[in-house]
Amino acid sequence: ASRGLGDVYKRQFHSCGEDMETAAVAQLCHSYDIPLLSLRSLSNTLVHQEDYDESAAANCQHFVCALLPLL
Repeated sequence: ASRGLGDVYKRQFHSCGEDMETAAVAQLCHSYDIPLLSLRSLSNTLVHQEDYDESAAANCQHFVCALLPLL
């Protein structure tokens, strides 16, 4: 999404990012009634001169490792 559209998403849905790749996968999964759980670590904050928390990816990894045995 363009930066302008991202701003619309942020205002309308209170989101902090957009994920176009997973949106496409989610649409396919929905079409075939396949459950989907997507977890992403945002990294393009540096492109927009925003602070980047380097622990975000590691925290996501720890969360996934804890979640997998529960599925």
